[in-house]
Amino acid sequence: MIASLCNPIIGRDAALYMDLAGIYQQQGVTGALQRFDWPWFSVLLGLTSQLTGLSFELLARVFCELLTALACVACVDLVRRTRPEVLPWACLAVLAVPAFNEYRGDILRENGFWAFSLIGLCYMQSWLQQRRPRSLLLAGLAIVLAAAFRFEAVYLLLIVPLVEVFKARGDDPVRRGLRFATGVALVGAGAAALLWASRHGLLPQGRVADLVGYLNLSGVWHNFYVFADGVARAMPFEYARDSAPQIIFFGLLGYVASKVLSAFGVLLVPLLVGTAAQWRERESRWLLLDLAAFGYIALLLVFTLSHLFLSSRYVAFAAFLLLPRVAWGLSLMAQRWPRIRIALVTILVLMAVANVVSFSAPKTHLRDAGHWVGEHLPKTARVFQDDNRVSYYAGWGYGREGLESDQALALTGNGAYEYFVLDLKRKASEQLPALEKRGLVPLATFHNRKGETYVVLRRAGAQQP
Repeated sequence: MIASLCNPIIGRDAALYMDLAGIYQQQGVTGALQRFDWPWFSVLLGLTSQLTGLSFELLARVFCELLTALACVACVDLVRRTRPEVLPWACLAVLAVPAFNEYRGDILRENGFWAFSLIGLCYMQSWLQQRRPRSLLLAGLAIVLAAAFRFEAVYLLLIVPLVEVFKARGDDPVRRGLRFATGVALVGAGAAALLWASRHGLLPQGRVADLVGYLNLSGVWHNFYVFADGVARAMPFEYARDSAPQIIFFGLLGYVASKVLSAFGVLLVPLLVGTAAQWRERESRWLLLDLAAFGYIALLLVFTLSHLFLSSRYVAFAAFLLLPRVAWGLSLMAQRWPRIRIALVTILVLMAVANVVSFSAPKTHLRDAGHWVGEHLPKTARVFQDDNRVSYYAGWGYGREGLESDQALALTGNGAYEYFVLDLKRKASEQLPALEKRGLVPLATFHNRKGETYVVLRRAGAQQP
């Protein structure tokens, strides 16, 4: 909760989830689905709020903190099941890795995705070690719960069959080849069935159909080549245009790799040490996590090829899956150089503290501007906001603005905005005179500790609040 105290202002996604929870309480699941195609976290908030009477934001923060803690515990448990001797290092590393710990103060659906996916992997590992059907059933249930937060969790349902395919039992190459061919055939048949169902409209539209569409690599490549062709036309050197697809593809591949590796910060060193040791010893005990990590990074690559961007928080789950290697690398480094143990522990503790304690100024001026708007302006007024969270803090729900401020200011006639809530950063003294020359009248100004400014303005002719 320390991270939440350091930054009490919720993010844009969080404001959307709160708004969806309110819509669910008023209009049910149908209304929430009309606003957002995967609202199950918000439905959970709405149901829990009805039962407890607590606010959406408080419940969301509690859920996210508990789910993050659960994800960390499950990750450490995976280390305990595979390499119990490095358990102390795993306990420190799971609190220090920046990839997911830097979001401790945020309200995100990813927290549930991380937690239940890792719990599912724990039960999968239990199945592989003890062959209890109950473990496999609980693993499937956990993956379904993870998919309620982020649908891409369903890819984990393929991991156990793939482990069985790749797991070496005996030296009979014919038997291993048959198992491999059978596994590939089953996976291919499943993918073909999903694509057939998607093309015939048998799957829910939106997020589910989009993810299944990634299985159609020809469609992904077509969209990629269309983009590459546009880039090629803009290239100044004609002889480089034919190589545009290769340049962009390997650039995106390097981009995804850099995103994954940079998610570890200085812990990249023990990650590489642990990976090298595993490679030398031909370790197979982490086959489950290796396949899960490979599959997820492949998903990230396909997503990047399709959307040409990759958010840092999407990479966090890959960091969870690779964390056992970090713990092993730390253990090997401590064994090889015993004198640096105290330094390693100190670095890990400092990183853990830095992940939750922030001295940067939160956007309290945004919240204050939203409260002022809610108290002084009518809900029916045409108000432009730089940040959709302004309307959330005004009590009007999450905004849906799609214009830039310059476009909104240029509108005239019946479609013109009456009021503007603009983020002037730390340049208010420079920008306000220019805005006043355009016929805007300042109504209220708000600052945060850093000196950043939000200003509420009225267009000349609009009603004085």
